[in-house]
Amino acid sequence: DDFGRAVPAEHGYFEALNAAAFQAGIVVRIPRGLDLAAPMRVMVQAPAAGDFLPRLLVVAEASSRATVVEDHLGGGADAVVIGVTEVMVGANAEVRHVLVQRWLDGTVGHLTQRGVVERDGRFLGASAGFGGDMVKADLGGILSGPGARSELVGVTLPDRRQHMDHHTVHRHTSGQTWSNIDFKAAVAGRARSVYTGLLRIEADAPASEAFQENR
Repeated sequence: DDFGRAVPAEHGYFEALNAAAFQAGIVVRIPRGLDLAAPMRVMVQAPAAGDFLPRLLVVAEASSRATVVEDHLGGGADAVVIGVTEVMVGANAEVRHVLVQRWLDGTVGHLTQRGVVERDGRFLGASAGFGGDMVKADLGGILSGPGARSELVGVTLPDRRQHMDHHTVHRHTSGQTWSNIDFKAAVAGRARSVYTGLLRIEADAPASEAFQENR
């Protein structure tokens, strides 16, 4: 039932392609009340050539705590990666999701990440983009219950002729919610970094606060 809740196929072309034909899927479920002291690491190794469509679903049940590190590696001159990650944060739960991208030169990639945060839940989405030739990352959180909090932090360090395109979004669908975005980029050589950000507070989501900064 949780598959596609945060990132439905209607989200966009790449997300629809992943939903229809993903090749590697992992589900991480944290039971109610469980507090994982050590982080969990999920290594996603892309092949050197061809299309690769991985998908990760993290479900944190009520009052659970966890840190999940999603590490993208591999790729090559003929590799195309289209990945989707969904993080479901239950009531009073806390999830820290770290998305690291370290693809080899030549890789072209598109990664989509969304967290859905229920009442009094807390979500931290941290991202770091280093590898690949041309990369698009669509990162965000949906605050769906009163007291929900979501924070996105990220950094990208392209050099040579790399092109990094990052888009962040926070959507407040419930009142009394809080969000913050802090994204930084430093480029060298003839590299390019593109950033866009969207904050959306619905009309029926009063007493919400949203902050965003990009440097």
